[in-house]
Amino acid sequence: MRKVSALIVLVLTASTLSPALAAAPKPGTACKTLNQKITSGGQVYTCIKSGSKKVWSKGVKVVVKPKAAPTPSTSPTPAASATPSISPSATPSASATPSASATPSASATPSASATPSASASSTTQTGSGSGSGNGSNSNSGSANINEGFLCDANGPASAKNASGVELFCTKGGDGKSSWRPKQTSGTGSGGSGIWRDSIITALGLAPDFKCAGSATQLTSGFMKDVNTISHIAPMGEMTSTHVTPVDHIYVYFPQQAKPAGTYMVTSPADGVIISAEDFRIQNGYPYPDYRLVIMHSCKLFSVFIHVGTLIGSASKIATEMQSTGRWSGSIEIKSGEVIADDSANPNFDYSLFDGSTKLSGFANLDSYANSEPWKPFTVDPFEYMSSAVKSSYAAKLTRTAAPLGGKIDYDKVGGIVGNWFVKGTNGYAGQGANANYANATGSSKVSRGYWDTHLAIAPHNVDTEQFIFSVGDWDGCPCQMVAAPGQINPSSITAASGTIVYELRELQLQSASGSDWDRGGIWPQNFRVVATNIVAGYLAIRVNADNSITVEKGVGLAKSSFTAFTSKALTYTH
Repeated sequence: MRKVSALIVLVLTASTLSPALAAAPKPGTACKTLNQKITSGGQVYTCIKSGSKKVWSKGVKVVVKPKAAPTPSTSPTPAASATPSISPSATPSASATPSASATPSASATPSASATPSASASSTTQTGSGSGSGNGSNSNSGSANINEGFLCDANGPASAKNASGVELFCTKGGDGKSSWRPKQTSGTGSGGSGIWRDSIITALGLAPDFKCAGSATQLTSGFMKDVNTISHIAPMGEMTSTHVTPVDHIYVYFPQQAKPAGTYMVTSPADGVIISAEDFRIQNGYPYPDYRLVIMHSCKLFSVFIHVGTLIGSASKIATEMQSTGRWSGSIEIKSGEVIADDSANPNFDYSLFDGSTKLSGFANLDSYANSEPWKPFTVDPFEYMSSAVKSSYAAKLTRTAAPLGGKIDYDKVGGIVGNWFVKGTNGYAGQGANANYANATGSSKVSRGYWDTHLAIAPHNVDTEQFIFSVGDWDGCPCQMVAAPGQINPSSITAASGTIVYELRELQLQSASGSDWDRGGIWPQNFRVVATNIVAGYLAIRVNADNSITVEKGVGLAKSSFTAFTSKALTYTH
């Protein structure tokens, strides 16, 4: 998931093919040009990022909305011409190097709903198991109300199953909603106190899950041959729908499909595979694409996302999950043992979670209680490697300053830096996971989702001297921008600063030597992020007495056009 430019997703061009001539692409198949659109049969298909891969999205029905009568407004409305467009130089090539934007999917981050319940032996989950996405997508009828079955986020919030047990329609980290038991109280920070202070429960495992293993270190890394890697991006990237800093690193390869056996993924330590998902079955991908959860000990867990054909001891998982696309069980593996061949569709994501530690940079853990509650346990995998193993990866890292694997927790109480969510919108889980946006011409922008209510102001994951302004809903698009040169450093803002108005610009990447970089080939180490001359608009911010912030977005407007907060202003909390 790479940035092509800060606002590369702000304006998505329609397909160059006319609807009458464009053939409908198969969802999940590889595409070359990010954000390309093809309209066919009344459906719009978009070339999106799924994890680190570019694939065609599912078709979105073209909706022609009736024009509403103009509503008087005291605020100026940005003209279409004020929105930066995509220049040819910003368009990603068809090379293997990933592009900037990314659309999250169930595979983008580990989902509690995809993690198995306690199981002593290798089994295949049934429709009423703990995995989300099974069964019907209805909120009516007790036959459809079972734990793990999909539900309609816009339907009833709760319902009883055939046994009379009340379940709640709960949104997971993959953006999907499924029936779940009511969450119990825990030791949350600030808020309602519902965050679950345990890596076992945070990963969605049953409270009585029988953990095993004693590994505390990654003894072999995650590749059989580290030299096959082109580059590794650290955690903390903010890109497209990943509005807040992501909790996984990205491992990239220099070319796309290669002969079997070229890119071999290994377990970084002794452990037990306890969970797997097959995205060919779940998402219709035409190539092998799996998510694996490995327990190294009762506290240490690895999560691989978008790895290819399962190999060795892991290979039997593929046949045992054929009916559901989900599996839970127990398969022992050794450090350095090959678990997957990623040659058919290279690039994967990797996360490491340590339940014995907890990040201190999240101001309110309750914001993650209903989605991605494992975030506070996220750790830098390179800090868990021996010196010899870490040094073998050093040349592949785009970031060379500690922490090598990046950072995701930047909340500053009483300031503007960190992760923010529109007040009253369920924290990270957000709202509107299944909604789509289409304008009156039928040319879709970006699928709307949980990220709409997100905002992050945090250092870039490689160039930490540059702050990224990452906005979930910038006129319907999730966008990343930087402040124009010479403006106040976000880390110095407090309530005493009053209202601060930032002029936001598109960003440009440069090599460490200062030359513009077209984002092709192997990504250079310690690249820089600079502001371009393209003005995206303004962002007005004020820190309130209760440590919330008031924010107003002026998309396509000059900084000087802001005079005072209007009814368009939103209140955000950590």
